[in-house]
Amino acid sequence: MYPLTIALISALVPAGEEAAALSPHPGMLALIFVEIMISFGIFFGIAWAASRVSFSQLMMKWRKGWLPWVLGFGYSLAMRLIVGVIVYAVLTITVVVMLASQGGTFTTESVQEIFRELVEKFRPRVEHVVDTRAIVDSPLYLFLNVTLVSFVMAGFR
Repeated sequence: MYPLTIALISALVPAGEEAAALSPHPGMLALIFVEIMISFGIFFGIAWAASRVSFSQLMMKWRKGWLPWVLGFGYSLAMRLIVGVIVYAVLTITVVVMLASQGGTFTTESVQEIFRELVEKFRPRVEHVVDTRAIVDSPLYLFLNVTLVSFVMAGFR
């Protein structure tokens, strides 16, 4: 229900609005973070209470020592490597198919041109989420975006 609720709330935003979704002021950004974490906590709490799951079923028991940290780091690194290899393979296949469909030759320039097209077409529109000017102007805003928004809030969403 949490992703559906976020999608419904997002649908209420008027189309074509050019302002960034997150406030350019560090204080307001922190307030948005607190609101999102509270709403996630409410949804998670309701789901947990309705499921009647125990802490052991949620695997909340801490294994002694550093093993969870080492495993978490290892899994994170392995996942990134696997995703990177898959993305590289998909990009390579895409470039080959695009060049073959255009009847082009496999030169460095043609491959670079295809990559430029793909990068521009699929570039994340960061300016729709955060105020890029505020990131440049305010070190606190940059810190909040890098830590709270990127790692914590995005992880829960």
